[in-house]
Amino acid sequence: MKGIFLEGVSTSGKSTISKHMRVGLQSDRPSSSLLFLSEHYTQRALEHLKESQSITSEILFTHLSKILDTLEHYQKLLNQSKFVENPGNAEMFIIGERFLITHLIDSCIISVDQQKDLLQRLYSLNIKYIVIKIPEDEMSQRISSSMERRDQKWREYLLRRCGGMDGIIKYHIDWQNKCLKFADDFANIMDIQVIEVPHDSYKEKAEDFLKLIL
Repeated sequence: MKGIFLEGVSTSGKSTISKHMRVGLQSDRPSSSLLFLSEHYTQRALEHLKESQSITSEILFTHLSKILDTLEHYQKLLNQSKFVENPGNAEMFIIGERFLITHLIDSCIISVDQQKDLLQRLYSLNIKYIVIKIPEDEMSQRISSSMERRDQKWREYLLRRCGGMDGIIKYHIDWQNKCLKFADDFANIMDIQVIEVPHDSYKEKAEDFLKLIL
């Protein structure tokens, strides 16, 4: 098994990059298995619990553990098969949006030991963890552009939460800084790469990320 989880603030390019990666992977390895986990399953499936403040450490840890349980099951199938020494087309590739760090920023409610357990399991599956960083001089423009594309409910949510465009920009900057700090804090558990991605380099970065797992 090989793969990447992409982490980063909204508008950092996770979805666009992951789309380019999937296209590239299916072109390069058309017979291999590809599992794509969007943020709807890794993060947003728990949004209603966070909004109602009813999420618990047990719920969050179990949610992320079950994602890893599924990946570990596929790895076990490969390890027990005749393809284990030379996977070839039996190799499975994982591309995911968001994982542990997003949840810690939103609600830091699981213990250090649980955090360590999740990251070590991710590392043991040969899955890279990459934080996409928006260049500071692009933050305002990226957010303004994103606000124009997003649906009305999302805009209303951000405005209600942040109190205007200045507040929204500050929220994104603070979120990114927290993300970078967690990546640094976890350096002794696994190598979380921080990659700065300008707005016009999504396809190029997707190709670079694919090279890490092919």
